[in-house]
Amino acid sequence: MSAGNPETLPQERVPLLGGSNDGHSESHTHDGQPRSVHVGEVPESGRVPERDGGCRTLTVSEAVDDIGMGRFQTSLLWAMGLSYAAEGAKMGAAALVAPLVTCEWGLSTGRESLLTLLYFLGALLGSYAFGVISDSIGRRNTYWYVALVAVVGSLGAAAAPSVEWLSPCFFLMGLVSTGATVGFVYVLEYLPSARRGRWGVMLTLPWALGTLAGAVVAWAAIPWLSWRGHLALLNAPYVGVFALLPLFPESAHYLAMKGGPEKAMEALRRVGKMNRVHLGAGVRLESLDDKVTNDESLLDMVRESLRDLGSLVSRPLRGTTAVMLALCVSAVFAYNCVLILTAQVYTEEVGSCAGSSFALSEKAYRKMLIVSSADAIGSISVIAMIDWAGRRRSLVAEFCAAVVALAPLLINPAIDTTISLVVFRAVAYAAYCVLMVYIPELYPTDVRSLALGVGILVGSLGSLFAPFAAQELFVSRGLRPPLAIMCALSVMGAVAACSSSRETAGEGLQDALEAQPKGNRHPQGP
Repeated sequence: MSAGNPETLPQERVPLLGGSNDGHSESHTHDGQPRSVHVGEVPESGRVPERDGGCRTLTVSEAVDDIGMGRFQTSLLWAMGLSYAAEGAKMGAAALVAPLVTCEWGLSTGRESLLTLLYFLGALLGSYAFGVISDSIGRRNTYWYVALVAVVGSLGAAAAPSVEWLSPCFFLMGLVSTGATVGFVYVLEYLPSARRGRWGVMLTLPWALGTLAGAVVAWAAIPWLSWRGHLALLNAPYVGVFALLPLFPESAHYLAMKGGPEKAMEALRRVGKMNRVHLGAGVRLESLDDKVTNDESLLDMVRESLRDLGSLVSRPLRGTTAVMLALCVSAVFAYNCVLILTAQVYTEEVGSCAGSSFALSEKAYRKMLIVSSADAIGSISVIAMIDWAGRRRSLVAEFCAAVVALAPLLINPAIDTTISLVVFRAVAYAAYCVLMVYIPELYPTDVRSLALGVGILVGSLGSLFAPFAAQELFVSRGLRPPLAIMCALSVMGAVAACSSSRETAGEGLQDALEAQPKGNRHPQGP
């Protein structure tokens, strides 16, 4: 039965989410009122499913679309948002703590650099490591470990008696900063297709607000509680995370792949209950028995991760992966370049180390607030366009805007740099936000989290050259060379986005590689 031509459909009532004897079923809207659906009406999933003896067989994406948005998604977004706000604040705190402990403990410049290096080394490994674990043991189960490591790492750093203790804690903090992307996959897999773009990008906003809030907390806390109290305070959002996580089921997409349709259906019924939507006894999920695995041992996990890495470059996904990696390198490299270059441009003295106490100036804190606001601006700007323009067009627009932002400085480096650099950082972060939604949509469930982790890993590896581009070239050759590199990265990102063969706006998530996405009611672009 097709939903594409309502005039050919018989005007009978059919159940949207379950069957009853009289052929009529009620589900509930967000305000608790019952609702009925006619065959001629198209539900949120974009199709009217066929019935077979009163039963309906759906994919997980179709079931999620039928359940719609409600209290479950709101609660899940709050839980993930709290953790992202905390990690965004900690990223800024890591940059602050290094000079503070160097002054307090009389460390050498090399030891200070080692602390920063360990943080970024952890960030390099975290996206891949937690991506592998997430595809092996589940999204929610992995996030318990992410939250635990986040708290242990920062509290351990706050209590560190020496740099030998502080160094591994910095590594753990970096590990979680990118490992938290597991939460993006978890949330996206429970968002209806029509809402996934906008609400997925909204999940990047807490990180941006966290960096801004972290600067405010540092301004208020460091003079009174030192850097130790500052690091400890930034764990406060995790109280809410630990309180909310037990309320949520594991990802239904993951359960359909690893545990079978029955376990996935049980998770979906829990989601429906929270959203006040009843999934009737007649609803069944498509069986993926040939895909279901139950790997438990560490050796099985390693073997599976190696096999999944191979699948990312297999013939069906080779082109997608090449485009994805080019986009990640462009966005992450450009973003890190502007972070470093901004610090280099403002070379004035921002603090003093006297009496084993490093004091930041009021002007330094104000600049931190101005620069930190760029991420929030970028996140908000893309929320309005990601579903309207689509993923590919949004990426092209952001990368082109990055080139336009730097053009005045390339023409005349003597003009004020603040506006151009802040705008560039905003659009670079906006491109990164789109990728956080786009990459999971491009891949099937069994490699979805791994693909996002690999993309961030490769982007971060490329960013190892950012200090050379934004520091060495700036000191030796002036402002134009690093700006030219950042423009070149933006052009590469725009070309890669245009080269992508698939627009995912409105599509259901694939559970298997051979599955064809369903529910694309809003095709975007060529």
